[in-house]
Amino acid sequence: LGMPREALQDYGRAIQFRSFVVYSRYMRGRILFDEFGDLVTARTEFEAAIGADPTHEYVLAAQARIAAVDGDLGRALDFAKRALERTKSLDDVYFVMGFVYGSDRYLDLDKAIECFNKAIELNPTVAASWGNRSIIRYMRKEFQAGLVDAEKAIELTNGGPIMWEKKALNLKGMGKYDEAVAAYGEAEKATGDSWVNIFINRGDCYRCWGDLLRASGNTAEAREKYQKTVVDWEKFLKLMPSGPYHDQVEKGLVGIRQAIEELR
Repeated sequence: LGMPREALQDYGRAIQFRSFVVYSRYMRGRILFDEFGDLVTARTEFEAAIGADPTHEYVLAAQARIAAVDGDLGRALDFAKRALERTKSLDDVYFVMGFVYGSDRYLDLDKAIECFNKAIELNPTVAASWGNRSIIRYMRKEFQAGLVDAEKAIELTNGGPIMWEKKALNLKGMGKYDEAVAAYGEAEKATGDSWVNIFINRGDCYRCWGDLLRASGNTAEAREKYQKTVVDWEKFLKLMPSGPYHDQVEKGLVGIRQAIEELR
């Protein structure tokens, strides 16, 4: 019914009555993880489920989740496959497998799509499954389908900022830069400066838009878009003074500033 707080409370009451403890702990972990982004408390719930029965299929799914969050994708895949040996009806197992197959290390976009398809078939109310399938669609250059998935994820999260960003990514792939920038704006409204990926990705959107305008001879507007790239990327560097993309953005800024000078 789209009432995750109430569900969380009721699963808590079930635990007090010793009712379906493993399942209730597991579901509390999922709700905290998927609906509220509270990975720390979700881990506590998952670990409580593991302590109650380490061989249960829900526990194996919880362990797969934890391993995936920790970046131990091989272990995540192992736990997911072990869970599948016990049940074929748990959407979370397919979600984790889709996540793993969508990663650089295990990249197999066909398998990733199959897994997210199955996860959505089993439980179409989980926004994360739609959102992650949207990214796989983007990677396969299926931008229209990716856009549909992202919009469904936005609907399920009542405008979740991460899902707006997925929508923006597919719009950018379609060359609809104005709509993509607007989608990034919706994400920024919801998060402020707390979701720094917005600034690196929106800046890149402005860069692509500027490149298109420059190629068509519209130098004034191209320069304007490049300037907006500079604003977003400088904000990203300020918020993220170090990290894997810092040097890449700094290097990119050199080229953008040079383009701005050339268009004076």
